[in-house]
Amino acid sequence: MINTDKAGVDREDQDRKCPETEIRGTLQDNAGTLYPYTLTICGELHDWRVFDRERRIGYAWCILAEEEFKLMDWKFENEVVFPRSFWARLLGRSPEIRNFRRRGLGNRLLPLLVDHARESGARRVTGMISSEDLEEFPTLADWYGRLGFTFVPAASAGRIMGHIELRL
Repeated sequence: MINTDKAGVDREDQDRKCPETEIRGTLQDNAGTLYPYTLTICGELHDWRVFDRERRIGYAWCILAEEEFKLMDWKFENEVVFPRSFWARLLGRSPEIRNFRRRGLGNRLLPLLVDHARESGARRVTGMISSEDLEEFPTLADWYGRLGFTFVPAASAGRIMGHIELRL
């Protein structure tokens, strides 16, 4: 069950109680389209959500622990379904399916995350790259490298292929 508090923030866990801050802004893709985002800070959790027409198209979940800003999970969706209007459905039109990858949104969001980490007192931004990440995005480690991160391969073979780190 999803509840909405006075600020209009969705909360899946009604029992979670903490002081909360919400920051709003927009990201611009390569074509110049603007997408609103919210950053909700609840304790050590920093929850970014990017929207198009009130549908979540991307997210980033980060944790600020001491001086480390950990990228726990983040992505932009490749298949977001936008229902058609009543009349379009009546005429048999299929829903619109849109892909939000390869639009430059990640290139815009990651610097915002880094700036936010720096402003929050972090000295480094870290994350992990899994085998699933590399299957879907074979050049992911190189992409992080172009944005200033260092990729350190994992010591042993397994699900985690390596770690990324950016010193601030």
